[in-house]
Amino acid sequence: MPTSSGMQYLEMKQQLLLTYITHVSFYLLLKAEGRSVRDHPVIDSLVHIRTVMERMEPLDKRLRYQVWLT
Repeated sequence: MPTSSGMQYLEMKQQLLLTYITHVSFYLLLKAEGRSVRDHPVIDSLVHIRTVMERMEPLDKRLRYQVWLT
């Protein structure tokens, strides 16, 4: 994998994780305010992002040592 593609993958993963953290923070804010999160769109977003991250795990494992060596 060329370095530029590897960096693009890492940047995309970083953005995905930041988005996930933002959505979790918003979810926690809703809960802290006592608002209902049932049927709230943030739940669907969290599930979708988590699914994408789980699908990325095999690729992460294959690239783990390649990213550190290059």
